[in-house]
Amino acid sequence: MTTASDNASYLRVRFAARLLSARPESVLDVGAGEGHLLATLRSAGIAGTGCEASKERVAALVADGFVALEAEAADLPFDDGAFDWVAMRHVPHHLPDPGAGLREALRVARRGLLVAEPWYDVDLPSQRAALAAERWFKGRDRAAGMVHGENLSAAELLEAVGADAEAADALDCEVTHLVRLRRRSTEDLVLAATPHLVELGPDDPAREEWNAVLEQVAECGLSWNGSVAVALEKSSA
Repeated sequence: MTTASDNASYLRVRFAARLLSARPESVLDVGAGEGHLLATLRSAGIAGTGCEASKERVAALVADGFVALEAEAADLPFDDGAFDWVAMRHVPHHLPDPGAGLREALRVARRGLLVAEPWYDVDLPSQRAALAAERWFKGRDRAAGMVHGENLSAAELLEAVGADAEAADALDCEVTHLVRLRRRSTEDLVLAATPHLVELGPDDPAREEWNAVLEQVAECGLSWNGSVAVALEKSSA
């Protein structure tokens, strides 16, 4: 059965392949995480720079030999067009102001921005159930004070970055939706929810919401998320 790690790895590989197809000379990875994309860039001989809001994550990236610095997505310490391409994979829904982060990313990109968000094909029952489960977990994260918003659709990403009719002549846009229908076990889902459930009072509305999620999963099944990628390439580049 496909695990969370398997699914994430597949989506990362597809995202990286799309980025490499643009033949970038340099890339800024906004929200570089554990450095998966930076490692791919290094293997391809491409100059990669990572930025993270967390000192600890930056230190870990540097310890692994990557170029990385601490920075907020909405305030990148780089000149206009400092990088050939900028990448943001599954980052916008973690930002307090996704639009500000996306506009900054586009500002420091000379040629283009590749951004992706988690995506579910809601025409499929198992994907609707998976989205309901994700929303429950995000609700728990927000209750704990985390920034964990709704996933942005392709249209919302374009709106947030300001790629409206006025800017259409300056940007070439490509949208790709990707999902593999791989089953996720209910046991895996319950295991992930357990730390949250033990903190809930017996009458907390989140318990009833969780039971509704389990009923939907029992009826519809459960599959892993996909991803929507938006490539914005500057026409003048």
